[in-house]
Amino acid sequence: MQKLSRWNRLILRIILILNQVPYALERVVFRRDVTWSWAKPAAKGMLKECNCHEYDLIYSTGGPPVAHLAALTTSRSTGIPWVAELQDPLIHDYCAKNEGELKKMVKLEKAILSEALKTFFLTKNAAKSAEMRTRVRDKAFTVYSGAPAIQGNPIDLTAKDQPKLILGHFGSLGGIRNLSNFITALKIAICKRPAIETDLKINLYGNLADDDKIRISEVDLNENFHEFGAHSRKAALSKMMDCTALFLIQGEHDISIETIPSKTYEYLNAGKLIFALLHQNQELHHMISTAGGIVAEVSNPKEISIQLLKLHEIWSKEACLPVRSRNKYLVKDSVAKMLSISLKD
Repeated sequence: MQKLSRWNRLILRIILILNQVPYALERVVFRRDVTWSWAKPAAKGMLKECNCHEYDLIYSTGGPPVAHLAALTTSRSTGIPWVAELQDPLIHDYCAKNEGELKKMVKLEKAILSEALKTFFLTKNAAKSAEMRTRVRDKAFTVYSGAPAIQGNPIDLTAKDQPKLILGHFGSLGGIRNLSNFITALKIAICKRPAIETDLKINLYGNLADDDKIRISEVDLNENFHEFGAHSRKAALSKMMDCTALFLIQGEHDISIETIPSKTYEYLNAGKLIFALLHQNQELHHMISTAGGIVAEVSNPKEISIQLLKLHEIWSKEACLPVRSRNKYLVKDSVAKMLSISLKD
């Protein structure tokens, strides 16, 4: 491939910079999410597609609320029934950059529940809150998203005797979702049972923010925490099999009450014991505890330490923890349920 000349590279950079100006103005002057700008082009493209083919149903998912706005516009124009799947609650305390955008979001949420044939939420709490805000009844349904099936013989997962209690966390940490209270709890647990310091190994797979790196460095527990960075899904699943238990942390934020981290389903499908720190999420608490997991409130270091002692006690007695039910939350089952509900009546 021929290299660009110095002047051509300069011109290309200038064009790229100028291309960003409209987006910068939208963010700075109008202070709104730039994704709103592609609502009309997306709706136009969808309308063209619907005119060229005979579709029985429109499906929108997201993510960006503009995906549902484009679907709403197309459904109104074509009369084709439409179902919407809201991956996260549309309305929460950081959903909009200003009052004008918030009003637009509130109006869109009500339009979705009012005009969509069915609206799917990923938690019961999110569906209930949306119905209360919009005062639209009997249009919100909950379908847990699930994850792809994890292949392999479950017997292989407990074949090796582990000399360490390996607690594996997969995903990003730092900011709202962090290790602060867990570190405090770990210090409490070690005071009560010093063997935990020798036995416990916390493997962190994913991006670790500087605030958590500082927290780890400030305590004399560097031998317990091991950072491995981000991994592909295939590699992460392989590493899960090497863990004694899988570590889940929710952030201390109201949105955690209405959401289930997607990693939860891969944890559940792996059949490993889950050690979960949750934020006032009874729905997720029930899901994990009924699968044999150990749960504590993320804001309560004392409670976390008690459950950490429980985890260590179970491991001390069994060394290798038994495999639990696997692949109970599958994407294919979620899709089948959504289709069944959408086509009903």
